[in-house]
Amino acid sequence: MIKWPTWFKYLVQSLAHPECLSCHSILIRKHLLCDRCFQKRLGPHLQLKKRVLDYGSEKITHYYLFDWPDTDDKFYSAFAQGLKVFKAPLALVYYSEVLASELLRVIQHQSLTAPKLILSAPGSKWFSVHSAVIGQSLGCALSAKHAANVFKKVGQTSQKNLTKTLRDQVVVTIDEAQQYEQITAAKLENSELWLVDDIVTTGATIKACLRALGRARHLVVVSIFYRGPAR
Repeated sequence: MIKWPTWFKYLVQSLAHPECLSCHSILIRKHLLCDRCFQKRLGPHLQLKKRVLDYGSEKITHYYLFDWPDTDDKFYSAFAQGLKVFKAPLALVYYSEVLASELLRVIQHQSLTAPKLILSAPGSKWFSVHSAVIGQSLGCALSAKHAANVFKKVGQTSQKNLTKTLRDQVVVTIDEAQQYEQITAAKLENSELWLVDDIVTTGATIKACLRALGRARHLVVVSIFYRGPAR
């Protein structure tokens, strides 16, 4: 495998996304901001957070890096868009590795059990690979098997402008052609399973994945962002 020098990686990153998202200076780092803006805008918030996804009879632990506040919606929209893998692959990998490092620290403190299998949630479009990149980074860091393309979203509809009611009607199926031996009802009940997405808003996609999987007792949800209820 060819190992490109760091300066070359930054050059490629800059060509893909040339300006700092905050001050618009030309010289940026792999985190999509200049060092000054990174320390000011993201540095204080770059730590693992934990909440509970409440699905009535099921309550699932959710770990994530960034809250997406209404008061800074414009910046976080640009930030999330900047992480789209075809525009800034190094940035998405960078934040995925930060997320993995934070989760590993929690595992080492025995507050969390390492996953046996990591599944990536389906994107809104057939070519969406953002959750797959995150899942692959987590799998490498945690020595866990990562399975991408297992889920298939029926209709591949973007949820960006949907109400919560319509989001809850999203249908996800398991693509039989991409099923792995580990994904069986019997094994899911006794395996540590992580479900990964880039942004969790209402949790509708996660809920749809749960319906497709059936019974999975040991499930943890992991994401880069938590955006809260639909705008």
